[in-house]
Amino acid sequence: MPQTLYEQVMDAEFSVLPPALQTLHGRGGVDVFCGHSSVEIGAHPLAPWICRLMRFPKASASVPVTVTMLRQPGREQWTRVFGKARFASVLSAGRGPGLAVERFGPLSFDVRLVAESGGLSMPLLAGRVLGIPLPRWLTPESRTREFVDDDGHPCFDVEILMPWIGRVIRYRGVLDGV
Repeated sequence: MPQTLYEQVMDAEFSVLPPALQTLHGRGGVDVFCGHSSVEIGAHPLAPWICRLMRFPKASASVPVTVTMLRQPGREQWTRVFGKARFASVLSAGRGPGLAVERFGPLSFDVRLVAESGGLSMPLLAGRVLGIPLPRWLTPESRTREFVDDDGHPCFDVEILMPWIGRVIRYRGVLDGV
């Protein structure tokens, strides 16, 4: 069976991930994972506008979430549905070990996939719009981490911040049945 994108990008680091995260990122074909999440929108007046533009979910203390991963050789399409809000991205291998590219329409971001302290972190390194590099003062910061809870379920904690604005969104939750 060919390697999944995460296995390919992370190479030997993939085997360091907790088993639930290996299962989450180590299957082929199409997988659908369900769970629940909380969603916080930043306090800056531009944060809700950016969230609408990106099709991110609205603030909620608890919302059902479904993540569909369509895996093809060299790429994965992730569709996330939080309640009624749906947004998608396409991931592919980046240029260099441990690097991936995540695309949201005309936006693309270089991220590093790092196995650490019982989980996976995904710091954002650079961004582009229509292939044109974003200056650092316009590049978002992503504090993204996956880990496993005490019951062995994969959890996610994604926080997106913008220079001059601060937090745009933070969503965190758990996926069941992995």
